[in-house]
Amino acid sequence: MLLLFDQVTVAANQILLIPGQPPDHLYLLARGRAVVEAMGSSIGNPILAELTAGHCFPLEALFQNRPVFSTFRVVEESVLYRLNAERFQSALKQFPGFQRYCHARSNTLVDQTRKLYTNQLNPRPDYQSLDTPLAAIVRATPVTCSPDTPVRQVLTRMAAQRAEVAVVVNAESGPLGIFTLSDLLQRVALADYAIDGPVAVVMSRELHPLSGKLPGSHAALEMARHGHRQVVVVEEGKVIGLVTERDLFGLQRVGLAQIAVAIHQADSFEALVQCSHDIRRLSHNLLDQGVRSEQLTGIISTLNDQLTSAILRLTARQEPPGSALFCWMALGSEGRHEQTLASDQDNAIIFQPVADLPMEKQRQSLLRFAQQANSVLDQCGFPLCKGGIMAGNPKWCLTLEEWENRFVEWIDNPQPEALLNATIFFDFRPLHGHHALADALRRRISRIAGQNRRFLHLLVENALERSPPLGLLRDFVTASDGTIDLKLAGVTLFVDAARILSLAHEVTSPATRQRLRQAAKPRKIPSKEVEAWNEAFDFLQHLRLRLQHDQHIQGQPVTNKVDPDTLNELDRRFLIESLRQAARLQKRLSHYKIGS
Repeated sequence: MLLLFDQVTVAANQILLIPGQPPDHLYLLARGRAVVEAMGSSIGNPILAELTAGHCFPLEALFQNRPVFSTFRVVEESVLYRLNAERFQSALKQFPGFQRYCHARSNTLVDQTRKLYTNQLNPRPDYQSLDTPLAAIVRATPVTCSPDTPVRQVLTRMAAQRAEVAVVVNAESGPLGIFTLSDLLQRVALADYAIDGPVAVVMSRELHPLSGKLPGSHAALEMARHGHRQVVVVEEGKVIGLVTERDLFGLQRVGLAQIAVAIHQADSFEALVQCSHDIRRLSHNLLDQGVRSEQLTGIISTLNDQLTSAILRLTARQEPPGSALFCWMALGSEGRHEQTLASDQDNAIIFQPVADLPMEKQRQSLLRFAQQANSVLDQCGFPLCKGGIMAGNPKWCLTLEEWENRFVEWIDNPQPEALLNATIFFDFRPLHGHHALADALRRRISRIAGQNRRFLHLLVENALERSPPLGLLRDFVTASDGTIDLKLAGVTLFVDAARILSLAHEVTSPATRQRLRQAAKPRKIPSKEVEAWNEAFDFLQHLRLRLQHDQHIQGQPVTNKVDPDTLNELDRRFLIESLRQAARLQKRLSHYKIGS
């Protein structure tokens, strides 16, 4: 192949390619240096990459037969070998190894661009990346004490270090509890506890210590679930420090722990409506700070789970659900833990009737309870489902046996409506009540669905009816209003494929990313390819969140529709690559024999 190249010498600061230009050569840098620069004022023209001897460019653009998205500039006099585009295409056909190499390079582009995007577009000095291991976030050695230490002595140590928390540890430095200034007020001062008594009597014992190897996102979710303002960090069972909400997010007007505590303590629907507003404010704040979509949707969904449970708890006081054991199930995006800033409610009830009471009477009690809960969720900003997929609908308030029969009917007779239901109901997750009912249902239907090839093949055909909106003459195929629906034309392509693969391999996780990772193993799909899909899915979700955030700030209706012409060059580039990853995932889906 080297004989097909010709040699050129290029002067310093000469631009070889500009954004939008179709490349006519593949360049191999033999001597010198060049840079790849991103366009767009929002990122200050950062350097995407530095190229030195041995690097070639723009291989991805030539391989995908598209224009380049960046500026390629030689920064010092350089010697390059050139291969024209026609000979490049001939080499792809002639040398399979070269074609595989180009394909691999194309897959890695998504990951490279995401890293640039994260580093350049979100430079917040007060924001601690939630990907950072907790051991690296811990700032100082905490105040520690043994359980028999007098409270007075503990307070003296806390005052000396200006600490608000002390960790109570055993002889091996393992965590037993924490003592906070709130404990001082509630359990010492107000309870008239002797200040020279042992701290073990008044410490808080509800601990959820985390390994220092875990990322900060785990601490954020613990704070959201339990209303704690700090998390104890351990290594090999020993306390190494504390991570606080401030360490993770900087100063917030509304914090994770504050919202979680307010939800837990709420004694009225009005208080919960205020909590729902606070969740949205926090979500916008975290988005401003650059929290990644996977972490942000996880935080949003976790807080919304807490909110929904509190609504159900208060509703049960006014409208008792009756004697039957039941489980409130989240469906759709909430079931996948992938809620964005604008989500309606999709929910259902599974119940186990009491044997000696009329079943329909028990169902009616549950329906009255569910209908009031649906109404309160609507007041909290989760609109009633236009398709009626809510627990207050008699169609979706069923016993375990009825639910199993309903799923079997969909699987054995996959009519269009059944396939539509599959896209919603197979993404269920137990949220409140007796989780064992939902777990039993999942075990039963996973086995049945995974063994029905006709059902899975029809799901594949249904999923492939919608393709990524990529054009031949233009970058994108848009709707009549010039927009792309990031949900239907982007995110849904990944969600549908992940659901089908998970059913084929009896994967129990409802989350899209985990479904792709777990289903890829039996199919021996390379992990790099799977992570490229997940990175693309992550970007589409993040773009949706940013779009909804901007629409909210500007007082516009919150939608999923974006005009690609309004995006900067880097966003356009990454959107194209993400949609190409969706096309590759669909190609994988169409080539595999589902269920084999």
